Amino acid sequence: MTQHLLDPRELTLEGSVNFRDLGGLVTGDGRRVRAGLVYRSDALHGLTAADMERLATLRIALLVDLRAATEIERSGPSPLVASGTRVLHAPIMAQEGAPRELDPEARMEMLYASMLEDGRESFGEIFTALADEDNLPAVIHCAAGKDRTGVTVALLLRLLGVPDGAIVLDYALTDRNMARLLDRQRQSAEISTDVTYPAHFYRAAPETMEAFLASLDQTWGSAETCLTDAGVTGDHIDTLRHRLLEPDI
Repeated sequence: MTQHLLDPRELTLEGSVNFRDLGGLVTGDGRRVRAGLVYRSDALHGLTAADMERLATLRIALLVDLRAATEIERSGPSPLVASGTRVLHAPIMAQEGAPRELDPEARMEMLYASMLEDGRESFGEIFTALADEDNLPAVIHCAAGKDRTGVTVALLLRLLGVPDGAIVLDYALTDRNMARLLDRQRQSAEISTDVTYPAHFYRAAPETMEAFLASLDQTWGSAETCLTDAGVTGDHIDTLRHRLLEPDI
């Protein structure tokens, strides 16, 4: 079996294969995203007792679940819920896998761009919630931790001033986890049999995130403008930057 070196921000778990800290990423002005406050992940319903023991040290306060209701019903809740972790269900797409049949020539960045409009209300709820210190540390996740999570995390990192190159590299880390993700999903009930995706939708290619970020700029001008339109206030944005970034030295 091919082995790869873990990024130092990645956490090895038995029931999750795409869990990592956003902390440590460096902004354009040289500040760092604080460690231990916001994580990104694939679905967390399969966490084992050993995983729960490891995650207990993180003191996760909030799960931001971006999945559709049908996905949650099929997989069940994360055991973190029973331990007292709150859940914000904020679906980015109204239906699982919408649209049902995707054009084989469809580009991922087009799907990502559509999420900004389709998930507008959810993005407002997510970023407002993350500005509340009682909701930190938080985990943002969907099924694979790639698409819906990738878009949400890209917006957050852009808001914090992380350069596009670092956002793209963080997104692309998921690509090397996709084989294990797909294997897990195929052996469980995580994948609906009536949703068909083109093969390239199972990749986390750097050029996909690069194109999405360019589209974000072209359509909205900035992540801040996009989120303000979704109902996130200037105070919330200022608070997010204050809480999630290490102070200037």
